Amino acid sequence: MVLALNSLVQSAAYLDRKDKTVRELYRENKQQREKGIKSWEPEKRPREKMFDLGTDAMNNAELLAIIIGTGIPDETAVALAERMLNSVDNILHHLSALNYADLCRFKVTGIAKSNSIIAAFEIARRIYSPMRIIKIN
Repeated sequence: MVLALNSLVQSAAYLDRKDKTVRELYRENKQQREKGIKSWEPEKRPREKMFDLGTDAMNNAELLAIIIGTGIPDETAVALAERMLNSVDNILHHLSALNYADLCRFKVTGIAKSNSIIAAFEIARRIYSPMRIIKIN
């Protein structure tokens, strides 16, 4: 049952490419990989940059790109993050207020990526909330 469902999902993913051979799909994917973040110099890739230089060296789009995880063939996770931030005038607080419907309007962000973004902002809220309650006299 699981194998049949997996096969169905994989078939649906390539529905628009059904007339292509496996070799053509591989070549196409290889070209797409050459345009993505993996083609960047290691010190410019968000994950490697964070590991080597820490979070202080990263901009908001790079941090958001790490949460997003992956882009699509036409757009890297960093480009998507920049587009999302630009839509809210680069104000993280406004981005944190977006709901599923708002996030899903961006090409690439489905339920999984929207969940990741919403969860990250919720964790930040939970960290920040107790600090607002504590009053320093």
